[in-house]
Amino acid sequence: MENRHMKKIKVQVLDPKSFEPFGVVISTDNFEPDRVPGAFDWYGELADFNDIDHATFNLMTVYPREVKIEKFECHVKTREAVIPLGGKGVIIPLSPPGEVTEDSIAAFYVPGNKAVVFHPGTWHYVPFTFEDSANFITAYRRDTSKDDVQYAEPPYPMEIEI
Repeated sequence: MENRHMKKIKVQVLDPKSFEPFGVVISTDNFEPDRVPGAFDWYGELADFNDIDHATFNLMTVYPREVKIEKFECHVKTREAVIPLGGKGVIIPLSPPGEVTEDSIAAFYVPGNKAVVFHPGTWHYVPFTFEDSANFITAYRRDTSKDDVQYAEPPYPMEIEI
């Protein structure tokens, strides 16, 4: 990939409206739970995976590294959830379904108390962290890593700016 110049992508605050081209935000912000005081709060059906017959849950740990976007992947047969663990958030580079262009690339900070579900075909890659490490679960259709991974590169490397 030729490094003609380096465009900076500003990290956006996670908001359901601005995240809409990429997927949905899983959050309890605007929902009233079913509540048993002193025992639990239940927030049911915040995201729907009705198009997946068999899902797999995967665990990933990321470490601090250079915040440069050089590659994307997508899955056209499935949605993908990214669920941070341990209260540590991650920064995810994204591009909506379709062609990856300079103007289509975005980056979102997903705090440790929220999660996201990508639309099928949403371009993404391994999240970044500024913590010592960050763990998260990804969930998608079984066999996705074997039969539904496409790769693309941005027009040139891009840096993520906080």
